[in-house]
Amino acid sequence: MWRGLCSQCHTEYNSSVYINNTLSCDPSAKIAEVANLAFSAGVSPQRCLGFNRCESSTCTRAIAGSTGALSFTYGAVSGDGLVYTVCTEPDIDECRSANGDCDQICHNTVGSYHCSCREGYQLSGNTTCTDIDECSVSNGGCQQICVNTEGSYNCSCLAGWEVFDVTHCIDTNECLINNGGCQQDCVKTPGSYYCTCREGFQSVGTHNCSDIDECSFLKECHFCTNNIGSYSCTCRSGYTLVNGECRDSDLYPYGAAVGKESQQWDFTYCKKEELPLEGLRFFDRRCYRVYVCDNGIVSFDPIPRPTRPHLLTNSVWGGKAVIAPFQAQSQSYVTGVPEHKRTKIYIEMYEKGDDNVHSPEVLRRARDDGRSIKDFYLPYYEPAWVTVITWVNIAPSCSLYSHGVCPVPLANLPVNSFQLMLTSDGTYSFALFIYPARKIEWISPDELLGTSAPLSLIAVAGYNAGDGDGVPDHSLDMDGSGTTMMRRVWLQNSGRWGFALQEQVSTDIPQPAVLQCSMWIRAQGEDKAYGVLQGTYDRVKGYSACPCTAEQAFYDETYSYQVNSDEECAQSLPFYSFVHLSTEYAIRRTCCYTPSHFYWRVFGSFGQTKVGGGRLLTGQQGGHIIVNDRSDDEEAHSRCCVELSGVRDDYYCRKFTEQRPLSLPSIGGNPCRNYPSQLVWVIGAWGDPHITTLDGVRYAFNGLGEYVVLDVDGVYMIQGRTALAKGSSRATVFSAIATRQTNHSAIQVNLIGESGLKLFVNNSEVDLPVLSEIVVDNSAIVVRKEENSMLMAFYSGITVKVVAQKAMLLIEVSAPPELKNKTRGLMGRWDDDTTDDYEFFNGTVLPADASEEDLYHMGTTSQTSVDFG
Repeated sequence: MWRGLCSQCHTEYNSSVYINNTLSCDPSAKIAEVANLAFSAGVSPQRCLGFNRCESSTCTRAIAGSTGALSFTYGAVSGDGLVYTVCTEPDIDECRSANGDCDQICHNTVGSYHCSCREGYQLSGNTTCTDIDECSVSNGGCQQICVNTEGSYNCSCLAGWEVFDVTHCIDTNECLINNGGCQQDCVKTPGSYYCTCREGFQSVGTHNCSDIDECSFLKECHFCTNNIGSYSCTCRSGYTLVNGECRDSDLYPYGAAVGKESQQWDFTYCKKEELPLEGLRFFDRRCYRVYVCDNGIVSFDPIPRPTRPHLLTNSVWGGKAVIAPFQAQSQSYVTGVPEHKRTKIYIEMYEKGDDNVHSPEVLRRARDDGRSIKDFYLPYYEPAWVTVITWVNIAPSCSLYSHGVCPVPLANLPVNSFQLMLTSDGTYSFALFIYPARKIEWISPDELLGTSAPLSLIAVAGYNAGDGDGVPDHSLDMDGSGTTMMRRVWLQNSGRWGFALQEQVSTDIPQPAVLQCSMWIRAQGEDKAYGVLQGTYDRVKGYSACPCTAEQAFYDETYSYQVNSDEECAQSLPFYSFVHLSTEYAIRRTCCYTPSHFYWRVFGSFGQTKVGGGRLLTGQQGGHIIVNDRSDDEEAHSRCCVELSGVRDDYYCRKFTEQRPLSLPSIGGNPCRNYPSQLVWVIGAWGDPHITTLDGVRYAFNGLGEYVVLDVDGVYMIQGRTALAKGSSRATVFSAIATRQTNHSAIQVNLIGESGLKLFVNNSEVDLPVLSEIVVDNSAIVVRKEENSMLMAFYSGITVKVVAQKAMLLIEVSAPPELKNKTRGLMGRWDDDTTDDYEFFNGTVLPADASEEDLYHMGTTSQTSVDFG
């Protein structure tokens, strides 16, 4: 900052001329004014004038190189120069006084100064410093907690974590230090831990454990002894111990005994469950679903939950099939009562052949019980399934009392427990009511009042088949049903009441097709190759589809089809086979068509037998996979899908198709799009073999030896052997055909005499009678339909038919379209392009108008020295 002015200026030029003037030396004075003073002094032209405005040594010299910009009215002429100095006072350091009023740091500059702040602060105005809150931006870089301080900040961590590398946090394992203070087990969690107690102990506070006295709440244990961390329980004779509970041994195992939980649902309705395959024969009805109600009754028809008990012979049950082991005016409690009094209902099903480890024993018990039903003789009964329904802790309803409030505390309510066992083999069905000892504590809600007044709404038991009009035809009230004798049902018949659900002599079985279909389905599941078959079905889905028409099926050598005025199904040759546990399995398919008929079609002077009609069907009508015996599978299809169509929402047909998938599921698009509709021929005539390529080009070839007729991608090989034609010294005919899949046995057919054939497999002769077949390596099948013909069919869809006549072989070949662009040999490249069919084995192509000589040379490149036999 400037402070004051110079009072005297001295003008000087090389110390040779002195002009003294009095000038106010204001530093803002214009150069022109200074020049006016200088040039008015009358110094000679071409001058350089110097003005020294200050006598002190602190003056600063400035130079103006020219006065050309000045007004020459002041006497300056062109070329004059001006040298002058600007005077300055010595600089004052403002920072020495009160730190320049700066809060923190003062910086002096020449003629001025400025303020700044230390790290962690920022300048507010010109002199004031304020703290920077580093935590406000990206949490200060801290992983968890950022703490701002005056001029700085630091990072910290949540409880259970500790700071690592200034800004990061790592979990602290509290359990490593003194077990976290836990008396027994310490469990580490992210950022924390907690203590647990071992089985038989309970937590006390957060770190300690104390012994549980199990005997204090194991109300169903007969003889209980508490131990530290454990207990021991024993039962009276006739009881079975299950998780500290003594259960009557008459009961079928349920709940924890078979690893099952109780069923949970809103007890305002009856829970629906599907019955196994056979359903339940209930006299003249067959039932497929059971509706379990919490108040001791089950129905086989949809019903609302009954609100009050009715005798089972009452007309109220007309048209409704029900079974009631103990239907009462009851209420279920799952909250508000001690654990040992909470209502629990268990529903468990067991089937023959399922993977439940408990099924064999349960089925054995049901078998013995079925054979022991009173007044019913069936010593050979073998159940297909068993359903066990167990009601535990069923309490009386308090809805009859004022505002529905029970007259006794809920914890003191009496409760009942009982069980229903249902079993069937499809023809015979049985029900067993089981009342465990001392588990019937009430029969009427009136008992809660403790009076001696007559009881109402007493529990009932029995069954009603729901097959009568008004009064049911088949119904029964159990002895004592609806009377006070119900209190003692657990004492009578040892607490076991059995009932046959059909007449002893009954010839009319309801819906016998259900039984027959179920037997077939179960037999498939019992087949030891079941798993292999299921996996096989997925593998064969992509195989060639059904012939598109009945005519194609009729002329396709891989199918057997009879033209029929009714719907008719064609059956394929096996297209997959395997051996499992010494049993052979051959998989075929059926393809079904609308009615068909023969007709004669004239082509000029020739005619041909044609097949009309015969449209390919799809879905259930279109056919299905068959395994081995077609008659068994077709009969099963008739039962499961035809007779039982619509039953159980087509449940049985769906089960059938799980075992025998449909040939043509009802899907969009062309159902026969994968069928190889083009049949390709190799024809041997008198003289040279006449060959038709896969694209339909015919040519003659006269070669003697072994030739590759068709090579499919190096995986399949068809090889032909030629011999001189009978009576000719030059013409050749095919005399043997061999086929082979890589790493499989070779199949060869040789010409014998005029029209005989001989079959060889791996160079060994095989006797194949007419109308018989043989599977080779589970990859191909050879069929002999006539004496002079054989068909070799690979599971890939390639077929080779060989016919012997007039001392030569005629060969017919067909292949699936997915093999296009993968072939070479005498039958050429298959690509729907006839211009490249004349192909040398090395890939060179002859033009379509190639000469016979060129064609001969082309054919010889397919000659091979490999002899299949």
